[in-house]
Amino acid sequence: MAFGLGAAALGAAGWWLTGGLFALAAGLLVVSVALGWLVGTGVAWGAWGERAHAPDRGLRGLAVGLGLLAWLVGSFAVYVFELAFLPQSHLPLLTKMAQLPFLDFTLQQFMPYGPFELILIALFAWRAAR
Repeated sequence: MAFGLGAAALGAAGWWLTGGLFALAAGLLVVSVALGWLVGTGVAWGAWGERAHAPDRGLRGLAVGLGLLAWLVGSFAVYVFELAFLPQSHLPLLTKMAQLPFLDFTLQQFMPYGPFELILIALFAWRAAR
């Protein structure tokens, strides 16, 4: 699990970099694939190393959960970043967060790529954690 958490932290940072700092909406599809693969590989390598093993549904589920958690943490980082550096607003960050809650912000940003991002993260995490 530790390797999966480390991979999820890297994935969340990558999500923030591409989605927040560079504001690449369609580019997040590529990041979704990389995030899912990274987390799935981290979970599998942490559990098995280089040993031969049969696929484990529990580990695959853990990888999917950690991948989606990384998406959530990365999305929250994008949310805070966007609000902190919102042009033409001199309000404190907490006031901005109260005016635009995280769920509302995420739903605005979610379409059209969001469902595909989540599917790709889950699919690649599941596959890589074999």
